[in-house]
Amino acid sequence: GNISVMGSAIACQLNSGGNIKVFSGIVGKNKGTVQAAGTITATFIENAKVVSGGDMTIKNGIIGSKVYCDGTLKMEMRRSRVVGCYLKAARGITVFNVGSRFDKGTVVVTGIHPTKEKEYFKMKVALDSRVNEAKELEKRYGRNTLENRNISRNISAELQRDLDKWDFLKKQIKNIMNHIKATEEEMYDETVKIRIKETLFPRVTLQIGRHKITASKEYYDVTVKYSEEMDRLVIE
Repeated sequence: GNISVMGSAIACQLNSGGNIKVFSGIVGKNKGTVQAAGTITATFIENAKVVSGGDMTIKNGIIGSKVYCDGTLKMEMRRSRVVGCYLKAARGITVFNVGSRFDKGTVVVTGIHPTKEKEYFKMKVALDSRVNEAKELEKRYGRNTLENRNISRNISAELQRDLDKWDFLKKQIKNIMNHIKATEEEMYDETVKIRIKETLFPRVTLQIGRHKITASKEYYDVTVKYSEEMDRLVIE
C-alpha cells in the first residue's frame, strides 16, 4: 500500500508497492533507500538512493543522491538545486538549478525506457556468455578448422559435438545481436526534454536517449533536447 511520513525519512529503508509521500525530507546519510512502485513526493532528498516506478515530485532540492524514476521528475520551487547527483527519469525532467560552480559530478539522464533497458543489459550478458564460449572453441581448434571443417573425415565424437556447438553458438550470437539492435531502437525516446528553469552550471553531464552533452559554460532558463537535423543534443 501507500506510505506517508509526516516528518522526515532519516537513514531508513522504505519500500512501497504503491506511492510514498514524505512531508519533509528524505535524508539518507549515505545508507537510506526509498523505493516505490508508484509515485514519490518529498520536500528534498539528501545523500540517499530513491527509486520510483512512477512520477517523482521534489519541492526544494536534491543533494548528493542517486535518483531513478520511470516517469517524469519535477521540482517545484524556485532556487531549488540539484547538486552532486545522478538523476535518471524516463519521461522527462524539469528542474530549476543544476550543478554549482564547484560541482563536477552531476549527471542528468532521460529518454531511456527502464523495462527495455533491463532487457537490453540481460541480452548483453547472454551475448558475452555465448561469445566467450565461442572463443574457447576457437582457442582449442582454431577458427579455420571450425569454419571450413578443415579436418579429416574420421573425427571423434567430442570434436563433432564441439563443431555442432560452434554452429549453434554462431546462430545464437547472430539472433541475440539482432534482438539487441531492435531493443536499442525501442529503448531510447529522443523526443523527451530536460527543462532547466534557472541556472545550468558548467561540467554538468546531460543525456537524452543515446546522446550526451556536457555543459561548457553557464546557461540560464534553457531546454536541452535532441536535434534530429544536427544529430546531437542542443541547449537552447
